Amino acid sequence: IDQEREGEQIDRALLKNILDIFVEIGMVSMDCYVADFEDAMLCDTAAYYSRKASNWILEDSCPDYMLK
Repeated sequence: IDQEREGEQIDRALLKNILDIFVEIGMVSMDCYVADFEDAMLCDTAAYYSRKASNWILEDSCPDYMLK
């Protein structure tokens, strides 16, 4: 997912299939999806954009940063 955020091509079908497996495993509830994917995804997303924002602040002017 980080690779796609950086503009690289990823196998979206593979990612969708993996997420579908999480949903199937948890059929009745989304516990597996939440515990094994969503929590890590949200944490990684926060860390990724925190790093990006820090770099943007250092590299860009205030108006350029605000546009991002």
